[in-house]
Amino acid sequence: SFVLHGLVPGESWTFDAEKGTGRCESHPAVPVPYPPEQAPAVRLVLREGAVLRGRVVDAEGSGFPRYRVVLNGLHPSGRGKASLSVRADEDGHFVFEGLRAGRYTLSRGRWDGEKDGAGMQRFDLAWGQVVEGVTVVRVPAQIISGVVVDASGQPVPRATVEFQRQGSADSHARGIDVARSDGRFRLRVAAGTYNVWVRGGDTPMEIEAGTTDVTLQTTVSPTRELLGLVVDAAGPPVPRAKVTIWVREPGDSLRGHGASCMMGRFHASLETQKPLVDVVVEGARDAAGHPLDLQPGVWTGVALEG
Repeated sequence: SFVLHGLVPGESWTFDAEKGTGRCESHPAVPVPYPPEQAPAVRLVLREGAVLRGRVVDAEGSGFPRYRVVLNGLHPSGRGKASLSVRADEDGHFVFEGLRAGRYTLSRGRWDGEKDGAGMQRFDLAWGQVVEGVTVVRVPAQIISGVVVDASGQPVPRATVEFQRQGSADSHARGIDVARSDGRFRLRVAAGTYNVWVRGGDTPMEIEAGTTDVTLQTTVSPTRELLGLVVDAAGPPVPRAKVTIWVREPGDSLRGHGASCMMGRFHASLETQKPLVDVVVEGARDAAGHPLDLQPGVWTGVALEG
């Protein structure tokens, strides 16, 4: 039993309780205030929770040790409300205890957070129900890996590689990866045939899961990051300034990129093959809003690394 004193008017308190594997049947809500003589008595009913036991196995049926199993609870409407997880023992056995009555889903094959929607198991559990013999089949990921190169065969760093499993519109059957500084990428996928391409309009390649020597050629410019700091003559960062990055395109045309600038620090992401750009800083002001005369204000030939 319990009594709450000194509650703030306008609040609403929701109550819950549990003991061992017992769970609260409902969650009564009490608005405040109540005069002391009219304070409601909150009655919490504990019911014995449901139990779900099973085993994680590999494709050959052998127990898979130390695998994290995730159980998702659902509202009657079908919308998720909570996720519970346990880790299987050395022989793959797992148990969920103290489950409230309701609908739950358990994936049959998971890898690095990806799910095969067709492999979901659903359970409508009643209070005190015990479900035995559930099997979770771990589906190991397959790999598609390779390198992104430009027209001259040079690796393209940090290109965005996308993939989509053929014949599936499921969002879990697609994804992206960002190539490393050496242009290499590595996709974790389920078995099947995939369309793989570099973001930006290149024609997709048809690639079978497990292929590890893919070469994607692209004309898309790599993304380069430019970071910097704008300071005044005394050294402190300038609170406000407008920073523009100018890239010289083929035909000597210029393309400007605005860089976000907060408390003197600026950052821009540029898609360009050009190793050199010009940086222009203008409209700088101090904390009181007074204009600042920055010198030089323009930096030409700034080198972009990687």
